[in-house]
Amino acid sequence: MPTDPPVNVPSMNRPDRSGVIVATSQGSLRGIVRRETCSDGMSDALYGLSIDLFTADDGAILSGCCTLAR
Repeated sequence: MPTDPPVNVPSMNRPDRSGVIVATSQGSLRGIVRRETCSDGMSDALYGLSIDLFTADDGAILSGCCTLAR
């Protein structure tokens, strides 16, 4: 769970991308959120956002897709 609200860092030259920084009790995460068609690879569903998260502690990269409900 986040210990502080996530920090949004807009791209200076790409309106379809944004950085995000999240501090958690187990370390911090930094990532890039992109507005693009994305598939989770497990279903036929298509999503409108993709993310690549980088963990600060071990340098692992986690990737995924999502959509925002209205």
